[in-house]
This record gives sequence, C-alpha cells and structure tokens, in this order.
Amino acid sequence: MFQEATLLSMLEKATERDVLFQ
Repeated sequence: MFQEATLLSMLEKATERDVLFQ
C-alpha cells in the first residue's frame, strides 16, 4: 500500500509539471 501511495504521489507531481509546462 505504501508503494502505491508513493506512485500516486509521483503521478500527481508529474501531472502538476505537465500542467505547468502546458
């Protein structure tokens, strides 16, 4: 479960980057 939370956090950060760079 902890690993899933980490992956979700990374996805959220990646999404924020995509939004910022768009």
